[in-house]
Amino acid sequence: SAESLKQDILLAKQMGFNGARKHQKIEDPYFYYYADILGFLVWAEMPSAYSYTGAQVEALSAQYLRLIGQLYNHPSIIAYVPLNESWGVRKMLTDSAMQDFGRSLYYLTKAVDGTRFVSTNDGWENIADTDIVGIHDYTENAATYPQKYAPEKLPELYPMMRRLVCSGNALQDKPVIVTEFGGIAVGKCENAADWGYNDNADNIDEFYRRYAELIDGIMRCNFVGYCYTQLTDVYQEVNGLLDKDHRPKVDPKKMYEINRGEIR
Repeated sequence: SAESLKQDILLAKQMGFNGARKHQKIEDPYFYYYADILGFLVWAEMPSAYSYTGAQVEALSAQYLRLIGQLYNHPSIIAYVPLNESWGVRKMLTDSAMQDFGRSLYYLTKAVDGTRFVSTNDGWENIADTDIVGIHDYTENAATYPQKYAPEKLPELYPMMRRLVCSGNALQDKPVIVTEFGGIAVGKCENAADWGYNDNADNIDEFYRRYAELIDGIMRCNFVGYCYTQLTDVYQEVNGLLDKDHRPKVDPKKMYEINRGEIR
């Protein structure tokens, strides 16, 4: 319901988050409406194609234009993500045609909406034609972050064993955001298929400790923001801060204090 979408935003704000990256989906219009009136920042992301073909280039470009047209008048939208983790462009690292496709999507966005940021290929294998360098890193040892993500090391970095920057491209002092991290499941998984991106926290206190360590590590880096994985449980992914029925698994006040740097 529309009220449920509103409640998701209110709970996220109560936990200290000021926005959401809507991953691989276009949301219900009521979500964007409530994001507008509640002051909640949103990244709009294009669902990925499966493989790289001429038909894919044509279809994704046309559908991406419709996405921008649909969302243009929502002030909550601050960024677009046309590609994610090289999905549908698996050889992005070295293939000049796939890199050119990424560039075309970046400039296509700017041609019709020059008011928003673009994270062209979020996660890794970034190209120079992007406003944001997005990093996906589920490493749990946050103490290594400040040394690992020193600005001078970024061009040669391999987060999650994938190169952060495509061959022949320069970062050019772009702002860097950790756009996926964490993914800590809380408690024991009920089903064999259930999982989190990181080992489960046996209890809620262990979760708070591990989450606070991650945030502390991120705050010690030269990042301009972060996006935690993820707000709700989704099918077998049980690393949500809310369960599959969108009920809190954590204390929103405690999360707010950690996100605001009040607990380290």
